[in-house]
Amino acid sequence: MQPNSMRTIRGMMMSLLVMSSRMVLAATATKYVNASYKLVSPITLHEPVAIDVLITNIVSDEITCDFGFDGNGAFNFSVLTPDWKIMLPERLREEIGEGGVRHLKPGDQYSKRILLNHWFQFESPGAYRISVAMELPIIIGKSAVGHIGPTDENGHQSEEAVFDLTILSRNEVVLKERCDDLLQKIQEIGESTTEKLPLVEELSYIKDPIAIPYLAMLLKSKVFAANGLYALQRIGTDEAIEAMIPATQSEDKALAASAKSLLREKMIPMIQDPNIRAKALTAVQ
Repeated sequence: MQPNSMRTIRGMMMSLLVMSSRMVLAATATKYVNASYKLVSPITLHEPVAIDVLITNIVSDEITCDFGFDGNGAFNFSVLTPDWKIMLPERLREEIGEGGVRHLKPGDQYSKRILLNHWFQFESPGAYRISVAMELPIIIGKSAVGHIGPTDENGHQSEEAVFDLTILSRNEVVLKERCDDLLQKIQEIGESTTEKLPLVEELSYIKDPIAIPYLAMLLKSKVFAANGLYALQRIGTDEAIEAMIPATQSEDKALAASAKSLLREKMIPMIQDPNIRAKALTAVQ
């Protein structure tokens, strides 16, 4: 294929990528917030992919913004892969529900780290392009609503941005350093579950065998054991499945039941090692 043809195809793909991320809403005349984004690149294969979002109120009034359930719903993403395929979110985003409403006084800021691994699988090294479209419902003033619907808002802002992400080949040293760093930060926080959760989620999306002992430690946590269990499931190697087995004996009955169900219905058929298979079969009886 000629170079000009290759460039034309890539241009068409990028146009589709931007279109796929855009919600068709009329642009508002007033700009209420500045939205800035930060994406670390390059990273190594199996590191979590995260975008840091910073929203600043730039008007003279206090405003109420709805960032969607868990602070994610106002943002829509799409990804162009190294082989020029467009990836859309693997599951529907929960956009409606309490949890994302924020009140911002003039000059106030709201920051959020969004893990794209919730919706996308980054399975190979290479050059990716990530498109983000923000659709932010706004009420002028401080409102007590739990969710801003179309009939509630009296302001709205749309933002779009495109990022290049390079994922390098798998590097065990880098992955272990990332695990160590996240674990240290989790341990330093103390008892604050809210502050720990984003770090625990990052750790749980290091989808690599190097993370197995760290995720096994999460199984001992009363709060984050489920994060560790489902992270081990995502890794899915014999060693990861073996690390799931102790959860079947947890004092948390719900966790124990979930572990047994996962092993019985999904994981045991995947096991190659007969000894690990036998241990798993015994655990689910």
